[in-house]
Amino acid sequence: MTINNLRELSLTSTSKGMLYKCIGNINGKKVFIKTGTKLKNKFSILEPVSEVIASEIIKKFNIECAVNTLSEMKLPSFNKEVLVNISENFLKDNESLMSIRSILGNISRENLYDKVIAIIPSFKIDIDRMIIMDFLINNIDRHLRNFSVVNKDGNIIKFAPLYDHGLCLYADIQDFELEQDDKETWEMIDECKPFCESHYKQLELIGDVKLPKVSLKELFDIVDKYKEHLSEFRIECIKYLLETRYNYLIEKEIL
Repeated sequence: MTINNLRELSLTSTSKGMLYKCIGNINGKKVFIKTGTKLKNKFSILEPVSEVIASEIIKKFNIECAVNTLSEMKLPSFNKEVLVNISENFLKDNESLMSIRSILGNISRENLYDKVIAIIPSFKIDIDRMIIMDFLINNIDRHLRNFSVVNKDGNIIKFAPLYDHGLCLYADIQDFELEQDDKETWEMIDECKPFCESHYKQLELIGDVKLPKVSLKELFDIVDKYKEHLSEFRIECIKYLLETRYNYLIEKEIL
C-alpha cells in the first residue's frame, strides 16, 4: 500500500497510553493512520484490530461508520513495521466536522442525553443507534468529541458516520490482564460514556428503535477474520460479550 504525503500528526497522551497518529493520501483520498497505545518500545495491536472489527459490525446493521482497514507500515519516527488502523476521510468538499462537545460548550452533565437531543432533535435516532452499537461492542470511550455532526457552508446537514472505536471489545486490557479473570466477569465490568456510567443504564434512555436482524454467526465471523491477531481467550471473551449483549437486545426487541 502506497501512502503519499505522509506526515506525523502527534504522539498523543491518553488515559490508556500513547497513540501515534499520521495523515496521508491513498489514491488521492485523505486517510488518518493510528497505532495502538505505546507500550515501552512497541505499540499494542489491540486498538487497531478492535477499530476494524467494530466498524464492520456497525456496518452490518446499516449504520454509517468510518471505513477502517488494517495495515503494516513503517512510520516516520520508527524503523520497524507497525500494525496500524487506516481510516478514510468521509468528508466531502466544503464539509467539516463539528463535535457534540463544540456544540454544547460548557454545559453541565446533568440530564446530558436530553440536552443533546434538545439541541439536535432531528438526530435522535442516530444517537440512539450509536448507543445501541456502543452497548453491543462495549465502547468505553464515546466522549463528547467522539461523535459529531457534518457542517457544510455554515449549515448542519447530517449526523456524522460513527468513528473512533479503538477502545472497545476489551482493547484497553492487555492479554496478561484479561487472563486474570473469566469472561463473565469482564462482561459485567460496564464502563460507559457519555450519558451514563453503565451501558445497560444508557440503553434505557433510547426511544423506540428497531435495527435490522443480523445473525450472531455473522458477528462471530467478523471476529474470526482477525483471529490471527488475537489470543484464544480474548476471542472467547469478545464472543461472550457479543452474544450476551446481542441476546439482551433481542430480549428488549431492539433486534
